[in-house]
Amino acid sequence: EDFEAFMSYFSINEEVYLRDRPLGAPLEIRGRVVGRLPRNKYAVLLENGMNKGNIINYNYWQLFSVDISEEML
Repeated sequence: EDFEAFMSYFSINEEVYLRDRPLGAPLEIRGRVVGRLPRNKYAVLLENGMNKGNIINYNYWQLFSVDISEEML
């Protein structure tokens, strides 16, 4: 098995929110994971906000799973 795939926090095409600070509260900015990068970083296509339509790289701790947030709301 691929160790990096086993240890990944998010999967490709998963919807995520950005966090306001490392491991902080989720913001209203939503995106979709479009790629995995080394060292638990992810390429995210932003779906709203100032950078809508841009792909930006984020660390895993800057992201929050939409599935988890919907369960908590």
